[in-house]
Amino acid sequence: MRPDKTARLGVERVLSIFIGEMHSLNFKNEDIVTAVIERCDPDAAIAYQEVKQQLSHLKEITDA
Repeated sequence: MRPDKTARLGVERVLSIFIGEMHSLNFKNEDIVTAVIERCDPDAAIAYQEVKQQLSHLKEITDA
């Protein structure tokens, strides 16, 4: 089931405010994304970290 447009716009607004506040506290985008994922879906946070590690490994290989 998809959320209605009003709810989606509300969530986007709250996230926009949160991201702005986090930037004002000098957090990096990656830290903000990680915090949001960990709060919303801990299982997705594990997958996100694994993908980041794989991408880092691929970058090391291609840079070598």
